[in-house]
Amino acid sequence: MKKFIISICIAIGLVGCGGGGGGDTTAPSSSASPSSITTITGSSGDGPVIGGAVTVTDANGIAVTTSPASPVTDSTAHFSFTVPSDSPAPLTLTITGGTDIVTGKTLDFSLISAATNLPPSGTVICNVNPLSTLAVKITLLKNGRQFTAAQLQTATQDISRNLGFGLASDINPITTEVNSTNIADIVRTNEAVAELIRRTKVSVGLSMTETIDAIVSDLTDGDIDGQPDIGIIANPVAPTIAAVALIKKAELSAEVLANKLIVTDDTTGNTLVTGIESTSTLNSAIATTQPSATGSDADVSNLTPTQEFLDQASTAIAVSNSLTTSGSNPELISLRDFIDGLGADVLLTPAQITQITTIMASAQTAFGEAENRATTSSGSDILATLNALIWDVGNWNQANWE
Repeated sequence: MKKFIISICIAIGLVGCGGGGGGDTTAPSSSASPSSITTITGSSGDGPVIGGAVTVTDANGIAVTTSPASPVTDSTAHFSFTVPSDSPAPLTLTITGGTDIVTGKTLDFSLISAATNLPPSGTVICNVNPLSTLAVKITLLKNGRQFTAAQLQTATQDISRNLGFGLASDINPITTEVNSTNIADIVRTNEAVAELIRRTKVSVGLSMTETIDAIVSDLTDGDIDGQPDIGIIANPVAPTIAAVALIKKAELSAEVLANKLIVTDDTTGNTLVTGIESTSTLNSAIATTQPSATGSDADVSNLTPTQEFLDQASTAIAVSNSLTTSGSNPELISLRDFIDGLGADVLLTPAQITQITTIMASAQTAFGEAENRATTSSGSDILATLNALIWDVGNWNQANWE
């Protein structure tokens, strides 16, 4: 039985993006000749983060000198700084603090990315977001700090296939320049992934770090299946985390399709942005980060579902259904049938949005039953359920990343 791959696709040309880490020794001064200086620029996203502190470490975990010395994300959630081109790559970029302009709160968790190559007198795009964070952490866990661009690419491809929430296959979460034509896709996907992490964390009652570590460990084999890759020590809570994450993915997929993505607090689980407010809140974030975006480019409600997204949503609902009390819940079956009947790359009609919203409202009890079983069953029982239902979903268009 194939497993359902959860991945993020990333093109590694001049850069990849990677994990965090600190150090108390600095790399060579950035006062070197212009030919030995590389510019790193990018966009930050959870929601877009304004005023976040950017720190940089090299492949040895040593702090790298940047110019300016303490870069921060600006009023459009972007950053730009230079580093010595001879700094040992890959370089890790970590963003902490600042304000998430979707939630209005301080950043929920540190965001991480990495640059795998530093061309002298060149510019590298290295976006930092929840997708890059998971990809880099997976790569670090499997390969250590001296990872290659190809190893990071594998992790990001795995993440994108499974947690892309409809992200266009030609968008590299790390190296694609964020602009007026792709900003809506990028903002919505990053918020959905961050929300999946928040909801999973609250449901399982662990810390944010413990939750992310369990997700990362699970994804080392490319799947959310409760099991790590060969050679990686199994995380004892990974089966529970996997089941809950898939349930949350099913919920979020329906919300994204209906343009009613609910945003919650990572501590209490309380709603910060309602489904009714969602589109206007995300569109406001788009206007802040990309003022030049206009019309349909600046509106998340104009995004159409990819076939990969629909397939992923269907599988997540099937897992949720299997974890209900009866193992066959009519509301979840109805939800899956509805999604299976949607056309790829076709905008939902107002009637379809009303229909999926109605189904979701009636399915809340079923999702609660599934979550209760996921958090109270033994790891072996959960693994048996996941292994019976998870399979590969399509082939990501790797040509866009190579």
